[in-house]
Amino acid sequence: MQCNQLRELFTSDPHSQNEATLQHLAECDECAEWLTELQSFEVALSEAMQIGAPEELEQRILAQQKPPETATISQLHTRRHKWHPALALAASLLLVVGLITSLNDQQPIELFEQQMLSWLSDQQPAHYLNQQASDSEVEGMFREVGAELVGDIGTVLHCRITTVEDHKVGYFIIDSEQGLVSVLLVANGSKSIFVQSSAGTDNSKNEQRIKAAIHWI
Repeated sequence: MQCNQLRELFTSDPHSQNEATLQHLAECDECAEWLTELQSFEVALSEAMQIGAPEELEQRILAQQKPPETATISQLHTRRHKWHPALALAASLLLVVGLITSLNDQQPIELFEQQMLSWLSDQQPAHYLNQQASDSEVEGMFREVGAELVGDIGTVLHCRITTVEDHKVGYFIIDSEQGLVSVLLVANGSKSIFVQSSAGTDNSKNEQRIKAAIHWI
């Protein structure tokens, strides 16, 4: 059996074994190494695919793969350590795995944002309308979450340090010209700022103004 014959055989059936193939593999180090690499890729691919995937995503991507061009016998004979068609397919599937992993990585971020905004929505800032936090209280809260004020944010009615979903946060309420604005500063490495304005006001403008006045240390 020639090298090209063995490789053509394993292209159609990677697990094919008969007396001729076993004898050739015993005598040809290059083909034996080639087969070992192919089997290693198959094992790695099988392990990598043991994750959840959106329904039909793999099938849609695989359906778009262009079949490899048919090579001549002489080309197969002279081709050494080139990409096996199965390895090209493996590369495509690994690309799918990377895409799925990337999508899955976004889910904790979205959940975190939803949790913070939900907590902020549950607060009752109007309860603190007749109060005013001292400068030392405001400075202390900012310092404890690793931030500082570098601009004017208006009158702070109330501020405190609390915990939301295991995240240490600074919560404060501002009495602005557009109404009450609730702000959440999340420490614990995320260094995020969430802003919620009174109904009917431009939250994006308040958010931009407040974020510009806060600096993370």
